Amino acid sequence: MVRNPDLPVEPRHSWNSNRRISSWTLFHLTRHSHHHAEGEVPYQDLAPYPDAPMMIGGYLTTILVAMVPPLWHHLMTPKVLAWDRDYATPEERRLAAEANARSGLATLRAASSP
Repeated sequence: MVRNPDLPVEPRHSWNSNRRISSWTLFHLTRHSHHHAEGEVPYQDLAPYPDAPMMIGGYLTTILVAMVPPLWHHLMTPKVLAWDRDYATPEERRLAAEANARSGLATLRAASSP
């Protein structure tokens, strides 16, 4: 996920999760996109953004998956590429392509293509 640092953060620039346990235990941290849309809203009033980019599960699941890098990359690479395709502006697609090339994601993607 990338953005032009000269432009404001928008709801599409943050991962969300609508898992209840994560939301309750982390004081609606999972409602990250609403926070970026309306930063003045108190945390307890943050609402889910159904069209925002979604994490692979709740925050707790995501933390556990992140501890196993091959599993993390297996689950998150498709989500990152989907964000590039579905949410990024043309400028962000260019930035994403550069970031993907630097990270090796472009090579990984080409190797997994049929």
